[in-house]
This record gives sequence, C-alpha cells and structure tokens, in this order.
Amino acid sequence: MVVLPLPMSAGICERYVSRGIAAQVTNATLALYFTPCGARGERSRLHFRKPSAAGDVMMREPEFVALVDEVIVPVLEPYGFQRVTKPDGWIAPEVLLESSNRWFGASWDWRDRFLDAGLGRLFLFRDVLPRVIVRGPLSVARTNDGEADADFVRKVLGRMANRLPEVLGRFDELYQGSITEYESTASPKKAVRKSGREYLKFLGPEITLEKWRQLAGRGTG
Repeated sequence: MVVLPLPMSAGICERYVSRGIAAQVTNATLALYFTPCGARGERSRLHFRKPSAAGDVMMREPEFVALVDEVIVPVLEPYGFQRVTKPDGWIAPEVLLESSNRWFGASWDWRDRFLDAGLGRLFLFRDVLPRVIVRGPLSVARTNDGEADADFVRKVLGRMANRLPEVLGRFDELYQGSITEYESTASPKKAVRKSGREYLKFLGPEITLEKWRQLAGRGTG
C-alpha cells in the first residue's frame, strides 16, 4: 500500500482522478491510499482517509473485534448472547452476536474510519452478494474525525454498552417503535424521504438464525 499526503485548502472540494477512478475529497488534510490489484483480482482502488491526531495508525479488523470483545461482549453475555459466524459468500457485520432472535452487529470501515453498530433483528438486504443487516432500537453510525481509532471506537462502543441493559429490558416495546419510525417517509426533507424510499426498496424480510442457515445452505440470498 502506498501512502501519499494530500494537503488541501480547508473547505475546498476537488476531484482527483487516477487510473480512471474518481474520488470526491472535502477534508482539509487527507492521506491517499492506493491498493493495487490483489491475488483475488480486485480492481485497483483509491481510498481517501483523514489522518488521526495520534498519527495515522489504522485500526484493522482484528483490533476492532478485540475492542468489541472487551467493551460489548461482557454486557451481552449475561443475556445469553453468543457469537455467530457468517456463512461464506455473505455480506454481514464483522461481529455478530445473537440471543432469542435479538441481534447485535458491529462493523468498522478502516478506510473511511466509520463505525456502524446496532441492536435489533436480522434482515435480508439486497446487494451484489447475499447480505444481512441488523436494524432496531439501538444503533450508531459515526465517522472518526480525528481521534486515535482505538480511542474513538472504545468511547462510542462504551456509550452503547451503557445503554444495552435498558434497551434489552424493553426490547419488544422499543423494537416495534423504532421500526415504525424508520419506515415512515414523512420527513420534511426531500433527500431524507428519497433515501428512506431507496432503503426500503432494498430491504428484505426479517429472518431468524435458523432461516439464515437454511438460506446459506441452499446458496440463496
């Protein structure tokens, strides 16, 4: 991987094109990551990533999973949550835990420094590959804007961990309310309404762990 600094004027948005790939850049200071074609035949990709204040130390999947094990798992284990391994060929959160059809999922995009985590039910979602997502009463989707990745993830997951017991105690009540609210497209903002309609268009049915295993066994998404 090649890392190139890209100093830019604050607030200026420029388009960089390389090898036919364009990326929109809006941050004041970024690093450009060029990933060449790999053994699996992936296309070359450009990744724009803002350095952290602690010096651009990238947190990858093993470190992220370890943080979930440290912060979230001890809170969920007393409620019977167990780790679920995604079937081959499926897109799913990096970490998945399940108990009585209640799911916790969490993912970390190290390129965009984006954390996505939630507690809810498991749903099919139409994508390029078979995919499942977690949607329900507790969720977070945040981008790290400058902290060290580990500090950022630990802080955000810690806040979620503090709320988990309360949400689990009222799960059925809160779940129904959260789904009804999310499926409403009555926002005054046109872009929000459009996004909501697009999301619902690709959203599939709720599934259980047993159903997921059946689908995976048939090679069906």
